[in-house]
Amino acid sequence: MKHADARDGFLLVTLALSMLPLHAAATSSAEVERVKLAPSIDAVDFARFDKTLASDAFGGRQPGTVGAQRTLDFLVGEFKRMGLQPGNHGSWFQSVPADSTLLLNGGVKLEVAVGDKHASFANQADMVVQTLQAKAQVDLEDSPIVFLGYGVDAPNWHWNDYQGMDVKGKTMIVLVNDPGFASGNSKLFNGRTMTYYGR
Repeated sequence: MKHADARDGFLLVTLALSMLPLHAAATSSAEVERVKLAPSIDAVDFARFDKTLASDAFGGRQPGTVGAQRTLDFLVGEFKRMGLQPGNHGSWFQSVPADSTLLLNGGVKLEVAVGDKHASFANQADMVVQTLQAKAQVDLEDSPIVFLGYGVDAPNWHWNDYQGMDVKGKTMIVLVNDPGFASGNSKLFNGRTMTYYGR
C-alpha cells in the first residue's frame, strides 16, 4: 500500500462565536445577540442546509474535491448571511495538514492456508483492504490470522471478542456490523440498528 502526501490538505471553516456568560442572569448584550441571530437559524434553514449539502452537486464533500470547495463557499456564505465574523485572524479558514493513503495494487488478494486447505479472497469483492498508517509502503506477508468475530469489546453488553486472545503481530479478521444486526436478534445490542461497535 503506497502513501500519498496530501499536506496541501483541506480547509476547515472556523467560527468566531464568543462564549456566553455561564451565570443565570445573562448580560443584556448577550440577550440582544441571541435575539439578533434567532431569526437566521430555524427549522427551515436546517432543512435547507441538509438538502443542499447532501445533494449530488456537493459530491460527498470529500476534502480536495470540487464538492469540498462548494461546501466551503456555501458555509462561508451562510455565516456571512447570519452576521458572523471570521475567527482565524480575519480568515474563515484554517490550514490543516492531512495524510491520505491509496491502494496501488487493486488486485491484491488474501490467501489463507490451513493444512491442505486453501482459500482466496479478492479485494472489494470478499474483503476491504486499507491502512491508517501514514507510511510510504505497508506490507503484510506470512502473518498468522486470528478470527475475532465482530471485533467488539462492549462492556455494557458483557461482550468481548478480544478476551483471552493474543493478537500481537497477527492479522485480525472481523465481521462488519453488530452481532444483533447479522442475527436479526432485536434484543442483542440494538438489533438491526448499527451501533458504535458495528462501525
